[in-house]
Amino acid sequence: PPLPQEKINDAIALNLSMISPLPEGDRYGAAEPIGRGASGESEYLGVFAPRTAIDPYMAIFRESGFLPVALEFSGLSIARAIREFSSHDSSVPAIVARLGSAGADFFIIKDGRLAFQYLSLWENLLSESGGRQIGLDALSKFLAREISRVSHFYSGKWGGSIRHILLASG
Repeated sequence: PPLPQEKINDAIALNLSMISPLPEGDRYGAAEPIGRGASGESEYLGVFAPRTAIDPYMAIFRESGFLPVALEFSGLSIARAIREFSSHDSSVPAIVARLGSAGADFFIIKDGRLAFQYLSLWENLLSESGGRQIGLDALSKFLAREISRVSHFYSGKWGGSIRHILLASG
């Protein structure tokens, strides 16, 4: 229901605390609006990071004379870069696949904003294939399976289908 801003902030904080994978004192967490759902409700993207992963970097920045104002994970940065610098029409939903050193990240960009992120670790694919290398056939099947998963998630959550897949790589 429509709420005053201070009540919305309280509701967001409560929802973040309920869905967080970490206790409140052990994590940083935030949310940002990403649009409206099919029935008109406000939707927010929640993010969490363990303090033990962030605090050492913050200390290095401060010791070096920098004042960190914001930290964000790669999905938010990639979504903003696509929105601001690519020729992709931000009104068209897309899946972004990013192959990195730890695994493959899959993002859903909706209305130009990050709406969902899913990471699949290479070690899981290696254990499936029972080896130390990932062959081209195994990689192709893996990518098709994971893109299908993310696409089905999109269809179930927002309806419709995604016809655009973007590849981001370092």
